Amino acid sequence: MDVTLVPFDEPTLDALVAAALADADPDEVTPPLGAGWTAERLAWLRDHHLAPRPHRETWAVVAGGAVVGAVRLTPVADPAESPTRPDEMRNSQENGPAERSTRPDEMRNSRVEVGMWLVRSARGRGVGAAALRLALDLAAGRTVVAHTTVANAAAVAALRRLGFVTSSGAEPGAVRAERAVPRA
Repeated sequence: MDVTLVPFDEPTLDALVAAALADADPDEVTPPLGAGWTAERLAWLRDHHLAPRPHRETWAVVAGGAVVGAVRLTPVADPAESPTRPDEMRNSQENGPAERSTRPDEMRNSRVEVGMWLVRSARGRGVGAAALRLALDLAAGRTVVAHTTVANAAAVAALRRLGFVTSSGAEPGAVRAERAVPRA
């Protein structure tokens, strides 16, 4: 299956929101902002992927021509500053005014955190691993960190297959993964 990462614009964001509404649990995609897909959750989802943040970049994951999720790279200054709990990872966002970086190589930090979510129907088909490979290409020359849970065995396996070293996170059941990505 052909998997690509596409920068967000309004039509791509509309497709992501539609995919999330049709095939994702809101608790897997947004902070806990009420039960179900509330207006507040939808506003957060749109803002999270389109509003400028300091050097953070997000892309739509497109598989088979359809938007099936999103991936992001966010600079982190120090491993201790990265979230250790999956809910912190999923819900973290940078605050304050900033210029939107137009190229991933403009991200100044030597460490970036990768985060991703996929609709249910895209899971277990290699889409996540392919999207992660593409994100690693964009993070060349940096150390990439990721956080998940022991319960997300597919994510842990994909991270390990792609050369990440995994360790226990600070919280019970949390998994932290790290990999240095050489410059191409």
